[in-house]
Amino acid sequence: MKGKADKFDLRLRMVKHALVYGVKPTARVFDTRPKTVRKWLRRYQQEGLAGLNELPRIPLTCPHKTSPAIERKVVNLRKHYPFMGAKRLKREHNLPCSHEAIRRILNEHGLIKNRRKKHKRKKDLSKIKKKWKLFGQFTIDTKDLKDIPHYWPQMKALSLPKYQFTAREVRSGLMFLGFSNEKSAASACLFGRLLCEHLRNSGLDLNRTKFQTDNGSEFIGCFRQDRTRDGFERIVEGFGAKHKRIPPRAFRAGWCIRARSAAALPEGNGRICWLNWPKHQSCKSRWIVLPGLYADCPAGGAEFATSGSWGIPRL
Repeated sequence: MKGKADKFDLRLRMVKHALVYGVKPTARVFDTRPKTVRKWLRRYQQEGLAGLNELPRIPLTCPHKTSPAIERKVVNLRKHYPFMGAKRLKREHNLPCSHEAIRRILNEHGLIKNRRKKHKRKKDLSKIKKKWKLFGQFTIDTKDLKDIPHYWPQMKALSLPKYQFTAREVRSGLMFLGFSNEKSAASACLFGRLLCEHLRNSGLDLNRTKFQTDNGSEFIGCFRQDRTRDGFERIVEGFGAKHKRIPPRAFRAGWCIRARSAAALPEGNGRICWLNWPKHQSCKSRWIVLPGLYADCPAGGAEFATSGSWGIPRL
């Protein structure tokens, strides 16, 4: 008997035979014990046909199950800190259950987003980017930090920076962040110069590097009389690199850097090295640059980003 229907039919015939001929004769006919015949006969008399189905074999009690109070605490913490995962919730809030139990609770309450299906992920550019040269292209973009709910109150109370400049190396995922109180060409030029100086001092030949930006006024600058551009483009080309701009209204061209920019500040993942911009500079913005924020390196890229190759400091 392999299926449920076969088992149900056998039990039904056995019960009907027992009602006519008795328990022991039925046990001899069906080659089983009288105890088994009595069990199914009793269930049939109490519940009818439904009693001939097998009962679930899961335990009725679980001594080590997470208590409802802890579940409510986990759910409330997740709603209050939606950017924290299961491991971080356990680490920072000293929860008594394991991170797997926390993930199960979050999944049961619908607080974990479903992963994209394979047919939606197959168009990703990860396979194409693996063939690119390391440090061949940086994508740079800005983010307004005022739309982060957990950052905005602290920004107002502590006079924290309002804008974030993010540079992401496309091949490895290495990120550099800068913060400023204004989204201006002066801030973009300062960020570009700091980044290029750090890469050059780390032994990187910038003649093989491109810096891709959008067409924001902080990056494209303005024309001079000889039709050359000043500002960010001039800074980058002064170090031997090339400046590359995406087409107008090509919103998907820089989706990866915008997604990383949105996640980098509130999540705060990775081990970072802080480099303070000298105070004697005349620029109004105070910069903090992270020369090594490692985030989601594809396979084969992690060893380059963390091993000290190309002079990049070990994280």
